Amino acid sequence: MSCLDRLDRDDFLSVVSQLALYVNCLGGWNLHLYPWDSGDHLRQLRPSEPVRQS
Repeated sequence: MSCLDRLDRDDFLSVVSQLALYVNCLGGWNLHLYPWDSGDHLRQLRPSEPVRQS
């Protein structure tokens, strides 16, 4: 963080673009790796739905 004051415009844009790429990768990893079915057991069942056991 201390070197940001010494960067010229092109170097600063390079650093920011790499940071943006990293943040986008984190978002993609979250979408692919998060256990999205982790709350399935908390859903309210409709009367006509059978109970699923895992």
